[in-house]
Amino acid sequence: MACPVSYINEIAEYIRSVKRDTQTWDFASDKSAAPWFRGQDRDDGPLPRLFRAPGYEEFNLTRMFRERAGAFGNAPETDRLDKWLFLMQHYGAATRLLDWTESPLIALYFALKQHSLLPTNLKPLQSPAVWALNPLKLNALSKIKGFPNTWSRYDQITVVDGIAKTKNANPGVEYFRLAFHPRDQWVDAINTTIC
Repeated sequence: MACPVSYINEIAEYIRSVKRDTQTWDFASDKSAAPWFRGQDRDDGPLPRLFRAPGYEEFNLTRMFRERAGAFGNAPETDRLDKWLFLMQHYGAATRLLDWTESPLIALYFALKQHSLLPTNLKPLQSPAVWALNPLKLNALSKIKGFPNTWSRYDQITVVDGIAKTKNANPGVEYFRLAFHPRDQWVDAINTTIC
């Protein structure tokens, strides 16, 4: 659902706008939850860098990064795909991840950081933007119960008529796994159909 666009010129006005836009968000089910914010130098929507730049081949990037990372110190365990993607994101590699913060002011900083360095005659056509997200609503819409806290592919085993069946209790982890397989192997890699 798209929200109305507000053009803001002062920090006080920005803070009032954030409060107004998020005041009706219900966090009663999780008192520790808060809105998430993402600041960008463009207003074309939050999209991971990997998908914004044509020509990136995700599998080749992740493979090359993992091959070279060991030379620079402690690398994550081979099967901790989450840690590999977080490390790649930290070092500026194009990944499928998006950085979010619970601070609207940090998001504002990132929205304005590059924009403020440009001379007026070189300002881009797009305006800086801050996006707000209700993480509880996102989780509800995704139908993924909680964030995966284990990285084994199958972590629920049931025995029916003497036959062991496995069920993936952490479906979100499968989308991390895609980054480490060539696109033509995605269906086999996660054992599901990809749209």
